[in-house]
Amino acid sequence: MTQIKYPTRIHKAVDDSAVLDQLPTNVLAALGTVQETGYHLMLNRRDIYCEGGTVQYVIGDNTTVVQLEVER
Repeated sequence: MTQIKYPTRIHKAVDDSAVLDQLPTNVLAALGTVQETGYHLMLNRRDIYCEGGTVQYVIGDNTTVVQLEVER
């Protein structure tokens, strides 16, 4: 799995589409379709699970973490 951090606008609320829209198109293509989502209450973090990886962002932060599954 490869982890990449992207600077994004500050996330003031849960808004998955606004976060995904800020990612490069090649990363979105590698992620594929969204399968499910979750929210970690203690960390105030949103998790978006996709076919090819995971997107995570924290409410109030300006960084989005993308983890892509890498085929070997």
